[in-house]
Amino acid sequence: MTACPRCKYDPDAKVLASWSFHVPREIRSGNARINNVGGSRWAYKAARQAWERDVLTLARVHRIPDANGRRRVTLTRIIGYRQRAFDRDNLAAGFKPVVDALVRGWLLVDDSEKHAELHFQQEKRDGVRGVLVLIEEVAP
Repeated sequence: MTACPRCKYDPDAKVLASWSFHVPREIRSGNARINNVGGSRWAYKAARQAWERDVLTLARVHRIPDANGRRRVTLTRIIGYRQRAFDRDNLAAGFKPVVDALVRGWLLVDDSEKHAELHFQQEKRDGVRGVLVLIEEVAP
């Protein structure tokens, strides 16, 4: 089977190593951050720094090595049954500080298509909220 032409996911890609962790922090919709003037422009920086702290801490706890090649990352927004799902654009925009934190925490070389295959999804679960991060080292 070959990679999906739309999302580039290749189920047959050889996975050399994988790591996952849960961050009990909720993402904000892209629409909630669209206003980037005045005091709100610093809100993104604060959100990114909070994600950086969480991601870096969990990466070290799980002993995830620094990236030096291509990685596939699946980010799953876990919401409660009473929460509304984001549309695809707002979901991807909401994960921007998480992706930036992965890059700044050396878990991704960068967020270009050459070094990162990014996938976003969301699912409803009772009692657990936050973001599930799955990082897979894939063969070139």
